[in-house]
Amino acid sequence: MEKVEEFRNGLNVDQVKQLASSRVEAKMKVGPQFDEDARAAELIYDRYRLKMEDFPKAPKELEQLKDEFRAFLDLETEAKFPTAKLEDFRRKAVTAYPLFEVGSQITVKTRRGSVTGIVRAVEFDRIKVDAQLILFRDMLSPTDQDFDEQFIERRRQHFLDRQFNTPRSQFRSDLMARRVGGAFAKDFFVRVNNRWIRADRLQETIFKAELAKMRHKFDAEMRGKYRAEVTAQLREEGFID
Repeated sequence: MEKVEEFRNGLNVDQVKQLASSRVEAKMKVGPQFDEDARAAELIYDRYRLKMEDFPKAPKELEQLKDEFRAFLDLETEAKFPTAKLEDFRRKAVTAYPLFEVGSQITVKTRRGSVTGIVRAVEFDRIKVDAQLILFRDMLSPTDQDFDEQFIERRRQHFLDRQFNTPRSQFRSDLMARRVGGAFAKDFFVRVNNRWIRADRLQETIFKAELAKMRHKFDAEMRGKYRAEVTAQLREEGFID
């Protein structure tokens, strides 16, 4: 027996479905749209407390900002620890750790007393002060290491590091740790996964997936709202019960 197709107001079921779908899509086009820029700005403010309405008209690139910050660190560090003072510390290191060699004026304290004179020779296990030979093992001060140029250079370098280089480096590191976040945030850069990203690029990178989910949810909610409205309209028009 042939199935009789049911019509409502001249339309069959499939045509009613198509009418409903076209009305929903028409509402989707003219109704409120997902504002991705606004949602991204909200995310940026929520996560980083940056207001995108204040984003600079001429934003800086990362390398420019890094160069400026390095210059700032250099200037502050130089003011606190002037490079000119390094020469003073070098002179102090030489005074604190003299190198004795042939021609040096010296006073040697030994187990038998003291000998003062000019170093005339430095050999494997002894030195000659004027006409007197003194074994290193008999010396109380200075010691054989005070005739070793490499050893003395290491001690002088350690003195420089302790008195100048290390405090200077630590000052710069501490200053950077204290100021880098604020300095970069001022130019709308944020730290994400150990790298700096400018805030206007978060929308297409860090927040891309999250914004896509938000768009999908928004569209689903609007489509559901419009389906309910269209269903009510079609019921009033007699297309559906």
